[in-house]
Amino acid sequence: MSKRAAKEKKGVTDGYKEILYICTMPPEETADYICSLPYTLIESIIEAALSNENNEIMYEIFAARVTLLRYTYLHDTNAKKALRKLLRICQVLGCVGYFNFGDWEAFRDEENNSGALTAHEILFVKYPAFRVHFPILKEKGIIEEIETGLKWNRDKTAAAEYFDSLECTERNRRWKVVEDVFGFKDLRIILNNHRGKQGKEKHTRDFDEIKKLLNLE
Repeated sequence: MSKRAAKEKKGVTDGYKEILYICTMPPEETADYICSLPYTLIESIIEAALSNENNEIMYEIFAARVTLLRYTYLHDTNAKKALRKLLRICQVLGCVGYFNFGDWEAFRDEENNSGALTAHEILFVKYPAFRVHFPILKEKGIIEEIETGLKWNRDKTAAAEYFDSLECTERNRRWKVVEDVFGFKDLRIILNNHRGKQGKEKHTRDFDEIKKLLNLE
């Protein structure tokens, strides 16, 4: 192996390690961390994420963090700095289209809020499967869009069961986001009480309907 190839290999290896490290940290710390990294290391991270050797796992992890920065922390100063840094390197590497930077001109405008997410788009970030399920649930009247967010037209316990069944992009499932969007309170307590009385395997009738509708296991 040539010195150049060995150097490139080491860069990718370092990039893999950094992606795994970013994956384990709380999402709200991601922006500060990226801001602190040298450009060369961020370049290694992006190259590792796009490498064919990682079976897309590293890409999915890193792309999810970029999306979280773009959507969840849009109005945070450090998040904007981190995204500008990532964007600059992606422009140099010619891979901007692989990551969701959104409308960059609107994003850079401190006074422009056009990048703000709707209620259900916030949940799309946290629960990617919800993006696929949303139009189906909406068509069947299980969910509807209202001025303040979304409305759940079934048993509240079924909502807790449904979101508990989905994979969450954050290390720890955040019930508050679901509660804020739907106007619920104490979903985790509601779910635990239901399971305490009925057992984990016995679902509500509404959730059984949703499982059948969405072909959930």
